[in-house]
Amino acid sequence: MRLVGVAVGGYYPTPEHLVPRIAARLSVVRESKAVVSVLDPCAGEGGAICGIADRLVVQGAKVHVYACELEETRSGKLKANLVRKDWSDGSRVLRGDAFRVDFAHGSKSGIGVLFLNPPYDHDPEHGRMEQKFLDRFAQTLAPGGVLVLTVPHKALAASAETIGRCFERVTCFRFAEGDFDAFRQVVLFAKRREVDLREPDPKIVELLRSWAKEPPLAELPEPGTAADVYTVPLRGDFNTPFSEWEMFQIDA
Repeated sequence: MRLVGVAVGGYYPTPEHLVPRIAARLSVVRESKAVVSVLDPCAGEGGAICGIADRLVVQGAKVHVYACELEETRSGKLKANLVRKDWSDGSRVLRGDAFRVDFAHGSKSGIGVLFLNPPYDHDPEHGRMEQKFLDRFAQTLAPGGVLVLTVPHKALAASAETIGRCFERVTCFRFAEGDFDAFRQVVLFAKRREVDLREPDPKIVELLRSWAKEPPLAELPEPGTAADVYTVPLRGDFNTPFSEWEMFQIDA
């Protein structure tokens, strides 16, 4: 299975029919037409991030999508999809290695929603590739911003301390029956803390470690069913969440 993953560059897109379930867990304050910025640093062709953006637009928000994709064909389709929807002017869609993206933002600005479905693999430094992506991109979220993390449940153990230190209001659901059987994936939602803790919250750490051993029993709810909903914050300068957003060029 791992060889198959390497062959496709770790590309396992979120099942299209589950995207509305994920998006249904997000909301915006209807009283404002502020811009909400969302980020997907390994976006593929953009199916998941477009579904999330659609949900926020329906609720009255104007959406700017920041995205990155390594593979050339998928990156081209991603940019076309986002420009056509008027969620990007093209400059916010980067092609290349997500770890070569230069970004910077102030303490009160940043991304409102971070959707993270990273490659599923092991990493010599971080334990899991999923945790390497989380370490890199959790810092893009504005205080109060929402993390949506889609990973195999066993990968949660490597991210337990980061999430315990940087996030609160953590919930987790398993993929729907049938979808879960393939890679035993879960979707974790969490809210970025106003200020990171010096030490991880032990209750959150233990919770994630327990989910890594045995995935949560609750299945990702259908839209319209009772479950926690995360309000995307309308604060800070969401029109320009980054002072820079570009692919770092290597001078050969």
